[in-house]
Amino acid sequence: MNDRAAARLTALRSEHGYTRDELAAMLDVPASAVEAWESGVDLPNTPSLIKLAKVYRVSLDSLLLDEDTDGVDTSCASGTYAEFAEEFAGSKEEFDHTDDYHFRIGGTNVRISRVQFPYPIIVTAAYLAAGFLFNWWHPGWLLFLTIPLYYTMPDFEHEPLRSALLKFPYPVLITLVYLSMGCFLNWWHPWWLMFLTIPLYYIFATHADRA
Repeated sequence: MNDRAAARLTALRSEHGYTRDELAAMLDVPASAVEAWESGVDLPNTPSLIKLAKVYRVSLDSLLLDEDTDGVDTSCASGTYAEFAEEFAGSKEEFDHTDDYHFRIGGTNVRISRVQFPYPIIVTAAYLAAGFLFNWWHPGWLLFLTIPLYYTMPDFEHEPLRSALLKFPYPVLITLVYLSMGCFLNWWHPWWLMFLTIPLYYIFATHADRA
C-alpha cells in the first residue's frame, strides 16, 4: 500500500480523536485491520473505504490522498486508486455527502451541507409567522432553543458511543423540555427535578464504552 495513503489514514483518525479500537468498532473490523492500513501493509476493502469516507466526512477522492495530489504515486498493492475511483464513479455522490440537503430549483439540483443550511433563518421565519398569524409570540420563542440542538447533534451512527453521548447537548434538551412543560402545562413544580438528571447523564456517558 502507498505510504502516503497510510499516512493520510493515520492523520484523519488522529484529527477526529479516535483510537484504533474505536475506529475498528465503528467500521466493524478488527483493530489489527486498522493497524495494517495505517502501517501500509494492506488497503481497506471497498465497504471499509466507503465507511471511512462517511466517518471522516470526506470524499472518496480525498480519503487516501491529500488535497494536493500533484506528482503523487496513486498505485496500491491491490490495484490503483484510479481503478477504484472509476469503479465507484456512478455511486460516489451517494456516500460523499450523506448529510447534505438536496433541493431542485428551476430544474437545477442544489446541494447544501447540513452546517450551511440556514436553520436559524428558518426558525426565525417560523417564529415570526406563528407570532403574526396566531399571536404565538409566547411560547413560540422556544423554537430558538432548537438551534443549538441542530448544530451540536453528534453522529450516533458513526461515532463511538461515549464520544457521541458527551457531544450530545443534553442540558439544552432538558431545558427545552422543562420550559415546554412549564409553558404549555404549567408543570413548573416538581418537574425542575429533571435538571438533576444532568450529572447522572454525564456519569453514564463517561462510562458508556467501558466494558
